[in-house]
Amino acid sequence: MKNFLKLLTALLLTTYTARAWNEELIFTILHASGKYGTVTVAQVPGSMAWSWDANRNRVILLWTPFAHTTNWFGSCSFAYAGPKTPRDVVVPWGLLQITITVTDNTTGEKTTVADKVIDFRDESWADDNAAYPGHDTFINVDCSSNAVTIHKAEGAPQNFGSAAATIWGIWGKTSYTPLQVHFISTLVFVKNVISNANA
Repeated sequence: MKNFLKLLTALLLTTYTARAWNEELIFTILHASGKYGTVTVAQVPGSMAWSWDANRNRVILLWTPFAHTTNWFGSCSFAYAGPKTPRDVVVPWGLLQITITVTDNTTGEKTTVADKVIDFRDESWADDNAAYPGHDTFINVDCSSNAVTIHKAEGAPQNFGSAAATIWGIWGKTSYTPLQVHFISTLVFVKNVISNANA
């Protein structure tokens, strides 16, 4: 029975680890005994976001604003997929606000440890291995100090901070032009529909 439990545990850990490698935005909550909280990733109001239509093999405009909250309890890891690798929760290409809270289970004190806007509007993010080697972007929350860091797959952690940032800037791309040619606006989409209807 002990061997069976060891085998089952190893299998579950291997499966979880392999699954995490398939995601693009990975959160790790550290030193969180007796704590819980939330991570919310939401499209900035008034902005547009896009995803991938695998059936038509093209970028599509999202008509419903994206927002997703994950509730976490204790030390854990969870991840979101990129538009071209759909899983449970897909982070779109867009201007996204990431808000992280930590609550002490004993005192009930709730602290917002991170509130930051990141521009993910680059079609190469989460798919193009030449532009983003390894793809994964990690956000780590240390609940013992409420410190939040972010780093790319092969990079050193940097302070998450509160200033707006771009995903390509986080990846250290200083002279880089993000791929945005397929990110059409609502106005362009409506104009094309009307033009096609009158043709």
